[in-house]
Amino acid sequence: MLMDNKKQALRRIVVGAVIGILAYLFLSWLTQPGSLFGGPMGFAFTFCFNSNVPEAVGAALGFLLWGAFGAEIALSTLPFAETGKTVIFRSLAHFCVMALTLWGWVWLNFPYEPLPSLIFTFLVPFTAVYALIWLIRWVKWYFELTAIRKKLGLGKKGDRP
Repeated sequence: MLMDNKKQALRRIVVGAVIGILAYLFLSWLTQPGSLFGGPMGFAFTFCFNSNVPEAVGAALGFLLWGAFGAEIALSTLPFAETGKTVIFRSLAHFCVMALTLWGWVWLNFPYEPLPSLIFTFLVPFTAVYALIWLIRWVKWYFELTAIRKKLGLGKKGDRP
């Protein structure tokens, strides 16, 4: 099971997806004013400039990918699991899904760029930021759990949670 509280996770997924789509619309409006609903530039959405798919399909995929980004970020706010194996499994699953979503966005928007440059431009920084955020959250969780166990008298000062 990937989530302990499915109702809470579903709420976060929906809210995150809506926020992701709103971010997509806002960035589209910000970078191409007047292009969202017609106007001098026609029907165009941000991050769909060099795509090899038709514009309407690119826009639909943009909505889907940005909604997925929002949902995935919202899911990352759920607490860690209680056991080490579960934490690692859930973290790796979340990382892989986010990396695939990012790669879909990259494929949609930069189809003519060479693969090595795309990897170093998008996937390497994404992996570094993901690992840094994960490590910070894990250390915070570890110290919170240690403090709770200490207050409850469940372990000595040097014991691991």
